Amino acid sequence: ITIGGFVPWDSKYTVTTDPNLPGVVDSEWQSITVFSEFNCIVDADAYAFTNMANASVYMHFPKKESYVNKAKQYNEQNKIAESAVLENKNYILFYMGDYDSSAWLNTQSIATYLTDPRRGEIPLMWPIAANNYARAPHAIDYLYRYQTNNDYFVYVNNGLGYFNPLMLKKEGRDPSLNGTLDSYFAEVAKAGEMFDLDLQGLVITATPLDEDLYRRYAQTAPAGIITNWATGVTGIDTDGGAVGTIHEVDALGGTIQTDAWTIRAQMKSVANGANFIVIRTTLRTASYITELYEYVRDTFPTYNLEAVDPYTFFKLYNEANAQ
Repeated sequence: ITIGGFVPWDSKYTVTTDPNLPGVVDSEWQSITVFSEFNCIVDADAYAFTNMANASVYMHFPKKESYVNKAKQYNEQNKIAESAVLENKNYILFYMGDYDSSAWLNTQSIATYLTDPRRGEIPLMWPIAANNYARAPHAIDYLYRYQTNNDYFVYVNNGLGYFNPLMLKKEGRDPSLNGTLDSYFAEVAKAGEMFDLDLQGLVITATPLDEDLYRRYAQTAPAGIITNWATGVTGIDTDGGAVGTIHEVDALGGTIQTDAWTIRAQMKSVANGANFIVIRTTLRTASYITELYEYVRDTFPTYNLEAVDPYTFFKLYNEANAQ
């Protein structure tokens, strides 16, 4: 079931309504928790910057049976990740989020994606939400049509969109409710086939994943899994080999200078080995991220920072963890 909305906007970020409440997004998290238990995924419009007009027209855009992830294909054909050699560097990977609703995708990403003059200069991960294809197929089609060899498409938050799969296995959940983890991950796998995805750009949940969820994500995203929890889990052993897992740093809301220090805080001296950093951004342009990356690299040259594509990142990350 798709829910086409959210809690009232003035209540989504709870401290805006009541500064005495304990968390900024308590209302948001609780609504997703309740919706997910009832097997509902959120495709939320919002006033102003993430509204969407004419969805009833856009939904009739001619749909395709499948897409080719051209950056992934280019990487494989040119053996970019395969030939990468682990060095003493701070490797950084950027996730260009979140775009987990049709309105957000339609209103914000398309114009930015199509017109940004620096897109394609450094590797960036862009999330693809299969759930958005019903209302905004034109937007996803444009992303694939104008993809460069440095635009890497990955699964959107949690696989399909704004949904917490942990709630499908909640203790005491009404057994008469529709939806199981098997049915959910079957849909994730179908999305992976259709949109040529094999890397989980972000799993964002209110509590950490358990081993069962890690293993399920490892099946649909064998190239790597990124989560919002630092659990200490660095890999999941599968029949196909280890699937790397790492947590992201949710940041980058200031200026080039302030965001640079956020990244600097994650960098380590590489005298004794490599370090790996994933940065999740929200509504940032490729130009901004490219300029930020160049600023950090040039300001802190001894840290040997290098932006890499996700396949190279996880290949080297797995090698480093195996040592």
